[in-house]
Amino acid sequence: MSSPTQYSNETHLYDLLRETEIIGKIGGWEFDVLTQKQKWTRGIFDILEFDSTEQAPDVPEGIGFIDEAFQPMVLDAMKHAIENGAPYHEEWKVITQKGNYRWVCSIGKANQVNGKTISLSGSFQDITDQKAKEKIVQDLLIKQGSILNAVPDLLFEVDITGKIYDFHSHSPLLLAVPKNEMIGKCFSELIELEAAEVCSSAIQEANEMGISIGKQYSLVFEESIYWFEISVAAFEVDNQIKKHFIFLARDITERKLAENALNDKMKEMNRLLQLTIGRERTMIELKKEINELLINGGKSAKYQHLE
Repeated sequence: MSSPTQYSNETHLYDLLRETEIIGKIGGWEFDVLTQKQKWTRGIFDILEFDSTEQAPDVPEGIGFIDEAFQPMVLDAMKHAIENGAPYHEEWKVITQKGNYRWVCSIGKANQVNGKTISLSGSFQDITDQKAKEKIVQDLLIKQGSILNAVPDLLFEVDITGKIYDFHSHSPLLLAVPKNEMIGKCFSELIELEAAEVCSSAIQEANEMGISIGKQYSLVFEESIYWFEISVAAFEVDNQIKKHFIFLARDITERKLAENALNDKMKEMNRLLQLTIGRERTMIELKKEINELLINGGKSAKYQHLE
C-alpha cells in the first residue's frame, strides 16, 4: 500500500511531467506490435487536438493523422524499426482532429525481447513554430541570394586590414586569383601595391566616417586594364567589439574607356580649334598687309572689319 508521502511524490512527478509536456509541446507514445494498439501521454492528445477522454487510436487509424505525403515515410520508418530494431528521428506534417496542419519531430525506438521487436516507443514534439521561423529564414536567404545575383559588383567582407572573410562575384574573370585562394588573405597579398593602397585608404575612410564612396583603382588582367570604383561601409560584429566592412568594387572599365575616348576627342577638337583660330589670325594679318599695300599705292583698302 502506498504511503501518503509516496503518493504525494508521484503526484508531483506527474505534474512536473505534464508541465514539461506543455512547455516543450511534446508527448510520449508506445505502440504494441502484436495488438497494434497505442498509448499516448496527454502531450500527444494536445498536439493532435484529440479528445483526451477517448482512447488513442490503433495504428491504422493513427496513421491517418499523418499528412498523405508523409505517410510512406512513417510506414517505412516503423517497418525498419520493427524488422531491424532501427531507431528513427524524422520530421512529419500532421493534420489534427480539428483539421489544423502542424509539423512534428518524431523520435522512435524498438523495444526487443530475444532479438524480436515487441513494441515501439518514442516522442512527438510540435515544431510548427520552429518550421515557420525556418521558412522565414529560408525565404530571406532566397531573397538575399536573388539580390546578390542581381548585383554586378565584386562584393567582399573585410576587416580593417583588408583581410577577406567572404566574397561574391558574378565574373570570375575580374578576380585577381581563384576564389578558393582569396579567403583569409589581404588585398595587399592579391593585387598590385598601388591598387591595394587605394583599397586600404577607402577602408580607413569608412572606419572613420562610416562610409567611403568614389575611390578608383585599376588592375591588369590578361594584358587588359580594368578599372574599379569602390564603395565601402562599416558594420559591427562580435558584440560591437570588432568592426568589419562591406567592400563593393564596381567594374567601370567601359565607363572609363568612354571617358578616355571623350577626353581624347575633346583634345583633338581643341587642337583643331586652335589650328582654325591660328589660320584665321594668319588670314587677318595677310589681309591687313594687302590693305596696307593698296593704301600705300594710293588705292582703297580691299578688306573691311578685320578686327
